[in-house]
Amino acid sequence: MTPSQALELVRERRVLPFASFVEAVAGEPVKGSWWGHAKGHEIFNLAGHVSKECVFVRLVGRKETLLHESLYPAFARVVLDEAWRAPRVRGLSREAAAILRLVEGGTTRMDEIAKKRKKKASALRKPRHELQEALLVHSTEIHTDRGHHVAVLVPWSDWARPVQKAARKLTLDAALAELRAACGAGPTALD
Repeated sequence: MTPSQALELVRERRVLPFASFVEAVAGEPVKGSWWGHAKGHEIFNLAGHVSKECVFVRLVGRKETLLHESLYPAFARVVLDEAWRAPRVRGLSREAAAILRLVEGGTTRMDEIAKKRKKKASALRKPRHELQEALLVHSTEIHTDRGHHVAVLVPWSDWARPVQKAARKLTLDAALAELRAACGAGPTALD
């Protein structure tokens, strides 16, 4: 698959489970880790290429999903809506709620959160995933100077700045309807 074909795929689908993207690049179902597949490096490189127009979120089936930028206003409208967020925040574990409070102050690296919480970063993996699955934060990774991968949590308010004007033009119901239509019939983290 070429980079332009990968972009065309996500532009056409708009919402694409990462497992489906992996399968499309590999040309076959991939069992286990895609890194071990013969096309693992190609999958990695193409995922990086499409990330110019997509964000990775745990949306379809609460699994990593590519969300195309054409849906950013609708997505921002939903994840920034206080009434939509409130029951999700109330349902968080104590640790996830504490991390959320830190992240709401601005983009924060997980190693910094671990230091503030006086915990090992590995002990915070479960609450980080809880926040991602509830769609309460955006999570990305950076490669440190020491060669480590560190998760970085970004408040949606920071991520959504470029599309907030367009997001405000949508009602919550209209935004949810647009996202649900793009996601198809399967379960999503929107509900």
